[in-house]
Amino acid sequence: MAVTNSSEAVPTTCIASPAGCLIPIPFLPVIANDTVDIDDEEMEVDTIGFDRIAQFYFYGVCRSEEFLSAFPFCFNPKLAFLKPQHVVTAIELEQVAFQHSVRGFCSPLVEYRVRFSYNLSFGLFNICDMTERKDWWMVTKVRGWNIDGCPEDVRRLMFVHIIATLGCSPVVTDEDMDYPKNWLKMLHGDESSPSELVGHRPDGRTVCIHSIAVCPRLQGLGLGTATLKSYVQRLNSAGLADRVALICRKSETRFFQKCGFRNIGRSDTKTLPGEFYNMVFDLPGRKDFIDWNQIEKDAQQY
Repeated sequence: MAVTNSSEAVPTTCIASPAGCLIPIPFLPVIANDTVDIDDEEMEVDTIGFDRIAQFYFYGVCRSEEFLSAFPFCFNPKLAFLKPQHVVTAIELEQVAFQHSVRGFCSPLVEYRVRFSYNLSFGLFNICDMTERKDWWMVTKVRGWNIDGCPEDVRRLMFVHIIATLGCSPVVTDEDMDYPKNWLKMLHGDESSPSELVGHRPDGRTVCIHSIAVCPRLQGLGLGTATLKSYVQRLNSAGLADRVALICRKSETRFFQKCGFRNIGRSDTKTLPGEFYNMVFDLPGRKDFIDWNQIEKDAQQY
């Protein structure tokens, strides 16, 4: 289960495990400032040692002339937990990143995943001075937040998001992609358990990635790859799961293989139309650092 070092009490609801015992599900409650941005120090509750090392995944990206010409700001990325305040932005980023794809994303589904999967969904944020680049901001359609104590044109923008939940199967299933219809009643304390045993499973050991969205202006420059590697390393070093799983179209399998995922065949899911494939990344264990150089060498064999 995802954990936090916060001293504040975290609300929970419960689900029944296969053994019949109740398992608590922590979630992010509704609070007064849910619709406003939050300070940097509140974006991530705890920092683990590997997090700082993981930032080096972005070093190669920022050295690329192609990236520097496409990103006209100082590149100071921060990978941080998604909060309810970021749901609207995540939806907008999803829409502009996948304009020609039917992915079934909606605001209730994203909010459920962000609130109930707790600290499994991340965003890549960057503070940008929009003074001379308002045209770039408008074209990308990325929503920005004002920052207390900074000029109006200094905004925090989110360029990548990864949205995930925990599942009990070694691959992503239709049940993993669903969500209990009474989640709002659970959120407000009106009901104590989900109406269907679907969605986030705190007793699961598989991180099910539902979306990796990159700002269109920055696609193909390595930013999504660096974010995914940093994300997987964080999961591994925190010991949150045994594997990371997702489904993708055949044309996307090569990308995920280069990021260490194995293609284990056709997915049986029916939630999304079309043909999808199961991709799985087996985590080596929290004591081990992932050897990305070896992964890249192995990927060349495909």
